[in-house]
Amino acid sequence: MSIILPDIIMSAAVVLGISGAALVAAKSSEFRRVGFACWVVGNFIWILEGAFTENIYMLIMFGFYWITAIYGFFNTGKEWKNTQIRGYIIKDSSKVYTFKKNS
Repeated sequence: MSIILPDIIMSAAVVLGISGAALVAAKSSEFRRVGFACWVVGNFIWILEGAFTENIYMLIMFGFYWITAIYGFFNTGKEWKNTQIRGYIIKDSSKVYTFKKNS
């Protein structure tokens, strides 16, 4: 059975995809992370559309995009090592993060 998602949901997927592309191009890691979050949600909507319409090509393509967006979301912001967050200093020593209370 083929179900087509309502236009409002598909419009949201388009807006999220375009917004994500603009935000990922930003210099700020916070904006890039929001961009990846937009892609995670938008690509998931496209996955649903591909599944409901039984479009295997759309399903595969946006499934891959969704996985890479999740990876990008968690990978973005690694440059905050050696910064202070809530009184703790984050230090990178051989890819292991240690948290030390800032005195």
